Amino acid sequence: MVECITALLLHQRFARERSERHAVARVVRNASVSRSTIHILVPWGIGEKASLDLADESALSLLEDVRQEVRKLWHPGIEYTFLLADSHADLNRVPRAMSWPYAAQMYDRITTTGSRCLRLSHLWDRSGLSPARVDRTLRRLGQAWWERFPIRGLLKAQASRRSLCGPPELAAMRYALARLLERPFVETAFPDHLMVFYGRREMWPLLPRLPRLLYWSCRKGVSCPPWYMTHSPASSTSLDPALQNASESLA
Repeated sequence: MVECITALLLHQRFARERSERHAVARVVRNASVSRSTIHILVPWGIGEKASLDLADESALSLLEDVRQEVRKLWHPGIEYTFLLADSHADLNRVPRAMSWPYAAQMYDRITTTGSRCLRLSHLWDRSGLSPARVDRTLRRLGQAWWERFPIRGLLKAQASRRSLCGPPELAAMRYALARLLERPFVETAFPDHLMVFYGRREMWPLLPRLPRLLYWSCRKGVSCPPWYMTHSPASSTSLDPALQNASESLA
């Protein structure tokens, strides 16, 4: 059963790679032993748009497909917790006239499906994080830590494409430090969770150390993905015959 559920979560219909297979299987095994729901954290970026678009809907539709297929194998199913990155939007100076309506739409869209939806800013508040704390820590650390940071070039290039972030170097430093400061609080708040990740592998040093489901954000050619997509999903949308048989026999 654990093997079938793990294979389903990492099926090429949903996942672009399966490098986290053993870690994913461990979480599934723990849920199987306790006969409990499989919990999945979905961090969700907020950019310069005020409403959901086709890329968002494509990603949400894919996640709903995962939920439905897992339910056929495992009756307790899975529960998504979406974590809206409103704190990152503020840090990146996305106007709240855009970020707040988008977050409100996402909340309504997600909760109607029975999933949980939280704002990252609430976690920041409980943990004592703030942009002011990020800036104080940045001044205390100085430049040395940034010179050694493995993906500083990538982050600077990313920041340079954002017109609202100010000087790219400073914007990249603030973003990286904020992600590192929040990481232990996210890990503590969501123990025994899997985590959906849409971005580039190079961004892993910033991520919470949770087992990752490296999912497609949307199908290539449908629209621009909400974050990154380096490959197109497999053309086949059907499950492997063995998984399909298991689903039917356990339904």
